[in-house]
Amino acid sequence: MIIDRLTEEKGFTETDKAIARYIRIHDIEHMTSSELGRRAGASQSAVIRLVNKLGMATYRQFQIELQLDKSLRMHLMDQFPVIGAREAEMVALTIFQSTVYDTNQGLSAAVLEEVCARLLKAEVIDCFGAGISSLFTRMFVFHLQGIGLNARYIEVPSEMYMSHLEDRPRMAVIFSLSGENQTMVDAARILREKNIYTAVIAGNEGSELRPLASILLTLSRGIHSDSGKRNYDISCLYVCHIIYNLLEGGILQHK
Repeated sequence: MIIDRLTEEKGFTETDKAIARYIRIHDIEHMTSSELGRRAGASQSAVIRLVNKLGMATYRQFQIELQLDKSLRMHLMDQFPVIGAREAEMVALTIFQSTVYDTNQGLSAAVLEEVCARLLKAEVIDCFGAGISSLFTRMFVFHLQGIGLNARYIEVPSEMYMSHLEDRPRMAVIFSLSGENQTMVDAARILREKNIYTAVIAGNEGSELRPLASILLTLSRGIHSDSGKRNYDISCLYVCHIIYNLLEGGILQHK
């Protein structure tokens, strides 16, 4: 996790450490890289070097991933308010490992390859998500845009959107925790009626979205356990990263 790496400071220069320490105690969600550098007593280029050292291509990607890490830790502390930081880290690691394993059990290489191939071929990629799912949807859109794909976030399909559904080759991606969010079900129904290829990334085996999806990627089956919200965070983030890495790594070529 990013916060762990910022805390360990392994392989960091003194400048890296100064930036990391500032990030650990301040909210940088709306801060530019140049502003962060100035406030941490460093330069913008030093901030970008640290971001790259942490394995991220852009500062914006770093901000998103940092926010997700913070969100997961907040959920942990809400769920286990009486345990200490070290115990919380151990719980987080256990949940992460079990959720990734469970998610892998529900995925197949063929499904992932088809989704990636469709993403590469689509001229427009419309991504839907509401509530808790919106954070992951926006992150997914950001990643796709970062590798040159024409992706956009849509919370609720408007009449104008519906009137232009057939103007260009497109596909849709729907994120849903329960698979039962009515707004997402309505969107999926419209997309199906318009013959738009729709990939659904959802928990609860897709539930109501399953029959409306062109293809389904199921999240961890532990999603409705007591730690279900955290499981969703981890599982959804994991699936998004698999798809993103497949696309970025050039495993599939644009045909």
